Amino acid sequence: MSNQNNPEKLRNDILFSLLKAGEHNLYQFRKILYISKKIDNQDLIFQNSFPNAEVFTIQQKIDFLNNAKPNQTCFDLIIIFETEFPQLDLILQKFKCRYIIFIDPNPVLYSNFLKLFNRFEISFEIAIYKNKERFYDVFMPIGPNDFEIAQESIKNKYEFLSGLRELYYCAKKNLNLEAIFIDESKFPFSQKDLINVRNVPEKKMNSLGGFYAQLKQFYFQEAEKGSLDYYLAICTDVFFLKNLEVFTKKNIPIYSYGAGPTYRPSNLHMARLHPQLRCFDARSAVSHQMLFDRRIIKRLLHDTKQYTGKEFWFSFIEQIDEEFFEATGASDYDLYFNYLRLLGHEIFLKEPSYIDTGDPKIVKNFNGDYYVNHHYTRGWKNE
Repeated sequence: MSNQNNPEKLRNDILFSLLKAGEHNLYQFRKILYISKKIDNQDLIFQNSFPNAEVFTIQQKIDFLNNAKPNQTCFDLIIIFETEFPQLDLILQKFKCRYIIFIDPNPVLYSNFLKLFNRFEISFEIAIYKNKERFYDVFMPIGPNDFEIAQESIKNKYEFLSGLRELYYCAKKNLNLEAIFIDESKFPFSQKDLINVRNVPEKKMNSLGGFYAQLKQFYFQEAEKGSLDYYLAICTDVFFLKNLEVFTKKNIPIYSYGAGPTYRPSNLHMARLHPQLRCFDARSAVSHQMLFDRRIIKRLLHDTKQYTGKEFWFSFIEQIDEEFFEATGASDYDLYFNYLRLLGHEIFLKEPSYIDTGDPKIVKNFNGDYYVNHHYTRGWKNE
């Protein structure tokens, strides 16, 4: 039976196509573009299969398609159903896309942009294309010191992160930025909970805020279950100067060493969370950005809980040496990076290529990947 008058068959064909291409978590689909001469029974096709998705059509929400900023929208899926659509070139020039499914039209009629996709044959009337680039989300915990640069920072990420799907941020309040706001209430702990664990004196509250931000990066995958498996945690004060390579051409995750050695207090901290955790190479991975894999995070949280008998966030705060509470007592990036090394996952390591300055003269002559415009030196210039 043809897809034309059978929405259930159409839905099943779409789901089978995505499974064939290796996609298993349909809750992660946030935006779908459906291109068809008619949109009858559209809800029957999408509502139960993609529960977290917003569906766009050429007939509906056309204003969004016309007014969206280039490269700031990623469609998880474009479906072209029983129609020729020569404007696909224009769509792919303006929007990012993870998957394209053709149902009945001949994909040969379409653009050179399809060279950026891998083709999976499904049947004589359906084909799916998967983007060769590995997509990821970005998560930025934004503190009060960086409110003033937050929107500029978001714009920078969209400009230089080609594999960016969605950008999420968390702050004490909704800053109405051009990104998706994650309320602090979505996390399984609050800053008050952390205070209660350690009975933190008022003079050390600022340090606690830093550890609070670190823990948010571990628990982002729980707070936003619709995020992709890979997400890049980035400090708000990081500004890229060139496109950041997050995966190799073979889709192996890329990690950068930090600018110096690891700190002994943070090494001892990770060992108290699990005795097998240790620092490899005696080098730090603190480079103001870290690629997390939700599957690895879940395993880390499980392993540490098995050892400590407590939730990861509780143990993380509890085991910080009070002597080093204000500085180097714990490192989220070193903890995750060394857990990856412990598991033996295939990763690509590179040397750091960034500078800690916002001085325009220095930045202009720097040929690295990015600079970090810290709030405590913001506005300083090398006269």
